[in-house]
Amino acid sequence: MKVENKGVILRKALSTLTNATIALAKNPARTTGSLYRAMREFEALQEATDEQLRNITKYIVGRKYITIRKRAGAIAEIELTENGRRAVQAAAIRALAPLKQKTWDRKWRIAIFDIPNYAKRSRDAFAATLKRLGFVPMQKSVFICPYPCEEELEVVADFYGVRDHIGIIVAEHLTSEGEWKRIFNL
Repeated sequence: MKVENKGVILRKALSTLTNATIALAKNPARTTGSLYRAMREFEALQEATDEQLRNITKYIVGRKYITIRKRAGAIAEIELTENGRRAVQAAAIRALAPLKQKTWDRKWRIAIFDIPNYAKRSRDAFAATLKRLGFVPMQKSVFICPYPCEEELEVVADFYGVRDHIGIIVAEHLTSEGEWKRIFNL
């Protein structure tokens, strides 16, 4: 059995919780134990050991990613909190990646940004995410990628709250294009 780290299990668990309505209907949540039983039904969490899943369930509740509200008739509602939504969104951002084409369309995607100093944390996180997505810096606030990624860039910019400060250019020719082709193995 493959043992996964806490972050991977947390992302899978939070993602699963956003789709947990069916399982929770069969296992009304009253405690973290019933939440554990509900999550155990999801395929994405089958590789987690019982101990890992119980620990992550307690962690999710303890970190207030979800709340369990008891209602009449010994049934409770599980709700994803704002912290939980933010964690799910962050996991989705980490999962983004431009799709590499079988045949390159010979277009360059250039992300440019001028994010103010008061948003330095967002600017740094946005730039780090661009690098993780496979962009290469041309200059400090200009990054390049040869693959279609406009939608991913907009999602990332929205997530970090910097959409008004970025631009996306699709270009068919660059100076020093041979060097960029070499960098991207095109």
